[in-house]
Amino acid sequence: DQNQQLTETLIEENQNEKRRLDFVSGMSHELKTPLAIIQASAEAIQNNIFDNDADENDALNSIQHEVTKTNNMIKSMMNVYQLDTPNYEQEWKIENINTILQSVNTSLKLLYENSNLNVVIKSVDAFVNCNKDRIETVIVNLFNNAIKYTPEGNIIEINLYNKNKYVVFEIINHGTTIDEANMNKLFDPFYRIDKARSRSEGSSGLGLYIVSESLKQYNTKCNVESTDNFVKFSFKLKKVINPED
Repeated sequence: DQNQQLTETLIEENQNEKRRLDFVSGMSHELKTPLAIIQASAEAIQNNIFDNDADENDALNSIQHEVTKTNNMIKSMMNVYQLDTPNYEQEWKIENINTILQSVNTSLKLLYENSNLNVVIKSVDAFVNCNKDRIETVIVNLFNNAIKYTPEGNIIEINLYNKNKYVVFEIINHGTTIDEANMNKLFDPFYRIDKARSRSEGSSGLGLYIVSESLKQYNTKCNVESTDNFVKFSFKLKKVINPED
């Protein structure tokens, strides 16, 4: 029994080490493109190769854009690092998920309105014991993902409700679908369905991976369902029955 347990522990450690190495390799690969653009643009400005101010301003804007993308990627990487650190301290307390959801909606409202999307939220007060920042990150990433992949003029539907011992969160983006080949890879780090579009928009490819890893801390997972005309992501958390106790 001890030998079997030791073998299983070693296998798990090897798998974790491979996962970390793959992540570092993927991160290095992702950083190469923005850094190359920044370097090329900076060298062009330094060497005065531009014939007019407009072209030089375009190069400066390109540098700023790539710096923003790189910064977002590093923030995502730090999120992953914290999730992968067993002793990382998190403050857990009873939170109303509805309050977190409404706050996220306020911060993202301009983004989805500019994309001509109609967001319909049906929610009730729902209390869980959690780390507020971590659950907020989960909701932000799922919401951002829906905004990114919902065709213009369509609906994003968000449902938050209590069901038996659980709080259930659902986000449904209409007018889109995901094929089976992509479904199996959605939560892999650095995976993007539309690679060219995601890179141009500054996506790190880590959003759904962070969602998946964050929810593991609550012994739950993010489920995904796809039909011909909508995609639904959902998860559930254990409900606090009497939040005032």
